[in-house]
Amino acid sequence: MSRIDRAINGINGLAQGQKDKSYLSLLNPLVKITVTFLYLVMTVSFKPLQFSSLLLVAIYPVFVLISSSINLKRVAGNLSFFLPVILVMALLNPFFDRSPVFDLKFFSWNLTVTRGMIFSASLVVKGVLTVLATYILVATTPINEICSAFAKVGLPSVMVVQLMLSFRYINVFLEEVKKTSQAYSLRAPGQKGIGFSAWGSLTGGIILRSFDRAQEIYEAMNLRGFSTEAFFSEKTTFALSDFLYLFLWSGIIIALRFFPVFDLLGQMVEKAIGAF
Repeated sequence: MSRIDRAINGINGLAQGQKDKSYLSLLNPLVKITVTFLYLVMTVSFKPLQFSSLLLVAIYPVFVLISSSINLKRVAGNLSFFLPVILVMALLNPFFDRSPVFDLKFFSWNLTVTRGMIFSASLVVKGVLTVLATYILVATTPINEICSAFAKVGLPSVMVVQLMLSFRYINVFLEEVKKTSQAYSLRAPGQKGIGFSAWGSLTGGIILRSFDRAQEIYEAMNLRGFSTEAFFSEKTTFALSDFLYLFLWSGIIIALRFFPVFDLLGQMVEKAIGAF
């Protein structure tokens, strides 16, 4: 299976997973967006040297992934796409900031941990956690519901429609790339990949055909009565489970961010040991 086919199957699998009836998919999209946004802000706001507390914040994506019907194999596949980018961004910190923080000793091997190492590790953990939290939102909420929630909180309708149609047109673009790649391979049998001299003309053809196909889709939507006012005017209802999910996870995320949980646990353990 080619990389284009894997990308198309990944998008289709994501759309199929949004239809699964798990407790996450039944929650109000506004609640999930609010919790996700709060989690992203709190996770990014951690200082690099608060590495131990940052690790504890992973309880949210880990617990939600384990307790939901999200395909963990697909999560790992999507994470493997972003992880190299995150690692490249964090790669240079250990070389520029070599200020020692503490020493680690493994048998006869001594390791000096520098600020650059901690900064790099913190950046990688933040990147992984934010990608996981965003993936949980997208994997359990159809794009229509996400865009409808954005419209209800006051985001301009032009931006909301642009976001929705961009997501819809990804498959259109990938299908055109697949057709062009197959046509080129049939006309150049035995050749590995696409020749550099053909990149410009093939890219231009893909873009033009994608625009034509997208225009046809948009015209079909208008013929079927599509309008932003009608599409985003549905009433929003909240159930008890929505409020429980919102207040429970919001409270946990805020507590893990602003309270020294590890210090409190250490003091409790010391008191428990002293009592014996």
